[in-house]
Amino acid sequence: MKAVLLPLLLALSSCSVLTDAEDAATLTISVNSGTSSLPWPRGSETRQVLFNSLGDDRGFAGLEIEISSPAWDTARDTVFTIADFRDHAPSFEVPDSGRLRIFARLVQAGRVVAEGSGSWMLKQGAEWWVRVNRAPYPPTEGVHSLTEAGTGRCAWFWCIANWRFPVAEEAANYEMEALWLTLERHDVCADVC
Repeated sequence: MKAVLLPLLLALSSCSVLTDAEDAATLTISVNSGTSSLPWPRGSETRQVLFNSLGDDRGFAGLEIEISSPAWDTARDTVFTIADFRDHAPSFEVPDSGRLRIFARLVQAGRVVAEGSGSWMLKQGAEWWVRVNRAPYPPTEGVHSLTEAGTGRCAWFWCIANWRFPVAEEAANYEMEALWLTLERHDVCADVC
């Protein structure tokens, strides 16, 4: 009995240390840049090259992301442009409670070609990630997450939401291209406890 209780107690105590109330909630925003491809259209063996270069107008050159909260005064709202993603994925503290809103806009040749917003309730000490993709479906979730209506449902346990904003037809690199925001919550104990 002692042999079973000791590992259990150690696991539980490590989780309480890892999720201590003093841990601040954070948000990291990453843009899927670089060269990549994925299977498309659905069910085919052909691969679609993604246009996700940070310096290309047909990719992410005109990306803008704004983070805001109704609890903040507008001076705390944060706006990111593509220059903020060139060297790293921005990461910063967010409140432990309330609602956070993300607004994304993709500008191409001086005009908005995709935009939309999402919001979610915050959780104390949570590690939030927003992954930004320009693709027919969110690569981090997989084609199986794409519904027949072309929207995204979460396929993996850390996914909280998928927001899809279609790229205007005249600016799209291929059929059904969209700007995707995938919200993930990485709780430290999810894989341990």
